[in-house]
Amino acid sequence: MIFYVSYQINVYTKEPTKQPRIYSSLHQNIQDSFNAAGIEIMSPHYSSLRDGNTTTIPENYLKPDYESPSFNFKKKD
Repeated sequence: MIFYVSYQINVYTKEPTKQPRIYSSLHQNIQDSFNAAGIEIMSPHYSSLRDGNTTTIPENYLKPDYESPSFNFKKKD
């Protein structure tokens, strides 16, 4: 059972000696594109109390007026 997004990249190159650099660039561009769109790439291996914490997206991708959400606590009776 998969609880996270999985993607596959198929790449063909005439320069196989550059394969590690090519894959690294592809993955970096994917991460940059998601960050620019305001989408966090998460997995089940990442856990955090998200309510009240800042996003994991680097600050240089956030809007200048970004504010961390306030911490909400609801007591059940």
